[in-house]
Amino acid sequence: GFINVYQSVMECSEPDIRIIMCMFCGDPYSVENVLGPLLSHQCCFLSGERSIILETFLGSSKRKVEVIISSFHGANAFREELVHGFILVYSTKRKASLATLNAFSMNIPNLPIQIMAVTDSGGANAFFSNDLSHQLITEGNATADRLQAHFMTSTSNFQQKTAFYTPFFKEVWEKKPEIEQAFHMEEPGHPPGEGIHPLPPPRHESYLIKLGSNDGCELFEGEDGGDQMSSGTEDSDTYSLIDIYNQDNEDCTKPDNKSTSKLSQADISGSRE
Repeated sequence: GFINVYQSVMECSEPDIRIIMCMFCGDPYSVENVLGPLLSHQCCFLSGERSIILETFLGSSKRKVEVIISSFHGANAFREELVHGFILVYSTKRKASLATLNAFSMNIPNLPIQIMAVTDSGGANAFFSNDLSHQLITEGNATADRLQAHFMTSTSNFQQKTAFYTPFFKEVWEKKPEIEQAFHMEEPGHPPGEGIHPLPPPRHESYLIKLGSNDGCELFEGEDGGDQMSSGTEDSDTYSLIDIYNQDNEDCTKPDNKSTSKLSQADISGSRE
């Protein structure tokens, strides 16, 4: 399969920076294209069931970058851990995808963020292809402005180059000292000091996802989740439990080495014309 080439696990190696990449379960794009620039890197290793480490030049030296692939709800499991940045991915074909990203973004600390909108076509065609894509790209840009994050688009049927995420990794690396200082200043008993960088929100709230439980990609239907998701009926089919890789209710972003097909997100009925 696609990921079998990367079966070697890098052990006993602490990454220089850790990034969480969040995706919404069931979005109508191939995970291969989102992960492709990482997996095609010449120095890429599996570091866990759903995480990879790649070695790339950040500044004058090679650094180890760990990318943890998670659903938005699954990222709740990392709220107590040191994380240096987030890559938040959404589909421009589903209102629920961006709505979930927006809700998630309200509860993460002051860290570097890269927002990526996955479109059906590239360039100006992505913006003008249809009204929904136009709306969701515009709103995604506004979210990036609010978060002081970077915004970019990626075409669902075209794999980006290996260096696609490198500018973001470089920014994270440059901000690593202040990120780690803020993280450690949150530890109980640490005396307040002067001249430190502003602290992110309390860690117990930083990664807490309010849309659902801590278990993978489960989403609520009906009144509990409706207010935080899009209000229209056209996306009502997107709030059910989606299990992409198997029928055992595992996290929808957990890699499986057995089959290439298990890297692809499930297509939602009505998501494609």
